[in-house]
Amino acid sequence: MTQNKLSELNQYIGSETWTSAGPWFRNVIYSDGAVRLAEIAGAWWLLEAIASHLTSNKKLKRAFADDPELRNMHFWYLKKHGNGAILACRKDKGVKPAAKQVIPYTDFPFDETGEYVLYCGDDGPGTPHKIFLSSEY
Repeated sequence: MTQNKLSELNQYIGSETWTSAGPWFRNVIYSDGAVRLAEIAGAWWLLEAIASHLTSNKKLKRAFADDPELRNMHFWYLKKHGNGAILACRKDKGVKPAAKQVIPYTDFPFDETGEYVLYCGDDGPGTPHKIFLSSEY
């Protein structure tokens, strides 16, 4: 898989449908673009890693409780690190991560920057976490 394949994701603007992350990750939904990313990059593991943090990471839940703006909009940075990557949830670039996970190995098709960013947010308390591409914001 080459980075050129990911360039097709630029056509996703907004999302007409939202896909449930399944019974293990209730209250998490994926945009059309996020689903397509998982399909073409073989990156369902990435969406599931984020959904897992959103539903069961106690440190992240505390951070959301302390900062409602973080819950409403945050970013998941996947940064190449050797043969693997580091996945980090941040309020914004350069801000200390609210959650972090080392991925020992990945064949994710990073571009020359070695980083990929997914957006995540909700529409207020009691609404599902939405995972989506930057172009869908």
